[in-house]
Amino acid sequence: MKKAILLILCLLAIETAAADNVIISQVLYDPLTDSGSEAVELHNPTSYSIDISGWLISTETSASDATIPDGTILQPQQYYLVADAGWSTLRDDASWPLADLEEALTLANTDAGVAVSNTTHFVDAVGWGNPLNIEAGLFEGTPHEGAEEGFALRRIEDNDDNSADFIEAEPNFHNSESNPQTAGSEIRITAIVTGATPFVSSIGISPDDDETTEGVQISPVPKQNKTITITAHVSDPNGNGDIEYVRAIFDSKNYEMELKEELTSNTAVYEAEINISCFKAAGNYSILVVAEDNDGFSAELSADFEYLSLLAIEIDSSNLEFAAMPGSSAAILGDDDMATDNATIWNIGNSIADIELWGTNLTYGSQVIDIKNLAYEIGAYEIGIVTSQASLKDVDITADSKKPLTFRLAVPLSTVPGNYSGSVYIKAVNS
Repeated sequence: MKKAILLILCLLAIETAAADNVIISQVLYDPLTDSGSEAVELHNPTSYSIDISGWLISTETSASDATIPDGTILQPQQYYLVADAGWSTLRDDASWPLADLEEALTLANTDAGVAVSNTTHFVDAVGWGNPLNIEAGLFEGTPHEGAEEGFALRRIEDNDDNSADFIEAEPNFHNSESNPQTAGSEIRITAIVTGATPFVSSIGISPDDDETTEGVQISPVPKQNKTITITAHVSDPNGNGDIEYVRAIFDSKNYEMELKEELTSNTAVYEAEINISCFKAAGNYSILVVAEDNDGFSAELSADFEYLSLLAIEIDSSNLEFAAMPGSSAAILGDDDMATDNATIWNIGNSIADIELWGTNLTYGSQVIDIKNLAYEIGAYEIGIVTSQASLKDVDITADSKKPLTFRLAVPLSTVPGNYSGSVYIKAVNS
């Protein structure tokens, strides 16, 4: 009597990270205190977590001047502060946050640079001084001319040109526990010319998920709405009580803004929350704030923000089981219903996604079924063979759409019966 073969196939879905990577956001290489005050601040400007375990801080002195410990995950918008040994007690300013990592750093004051690498290549670098005297890889574009003693180089742009991307500034460090949305301070000054009509003097949009880029950037959250807060300063020469309503208009919808604080007798702060779907297309958007008084006079002001691209997929099956005889085949059909056990690919981002797919051979002890015996279909027409090398498939899965994922296994006639197992990996990529 022939024995059936039971195959267990593990299916893993992988969300791809944004194209951007970890950046060097600030460097203090010439502190007032020669020992214990040098520091390199890293920042994850993306909307995805990045594993920086084992990454290196490279300087003119050493390609591995500091090594980031295993298990270090940099969350979206999170900072990570690497500082010289003794930072906790010797740093120039005791109000600066403690370092996430203290190691003996050696940063030269002239014609030098620092880079962060993932052990295979440099991810980012900043140099200062004469490029002819700086080691290759420790600067991008043209090095910055340098900062005075006690001042840091702080990033304001990310155009791969140190001279334009960094400015000399008072140190303002963040560590992994800092809240990037509250870093820094701002004082807005507004002059109100009184009259009979209300006046919208300013609009704020928060959070700003990328403080290194000019303007306001909002990062979508997979499978969730992104909540943003709109604040508006509204004045009326006849007093705050003369305001009939303040309204935010976004995406053809009206959001009533509530009075949050009276700054003076005729100027107040209004606030509203707006939820944006993770499937909303990436792009630049505008919010209009309209204030109207009891006499029907009105004023308006608009503010812009960028909704960033989100590339992510989800698969509703993590294990698939085939049963087939040697010399026969078996199929597990996919569907477009995330509630069933049949495999479905769901684009949970706001960008059109293609996929890369690869797998491992199926093994049972020393017995092997080559992964090339496994075919897959995505939707009705896209058919391919799984190999050990990642292959790109043009499937154009639009935002919030689902496609069936079908697998067909052909078991060679010479296969020894047993329980074989392997894995298939799927990754979303830009279309």
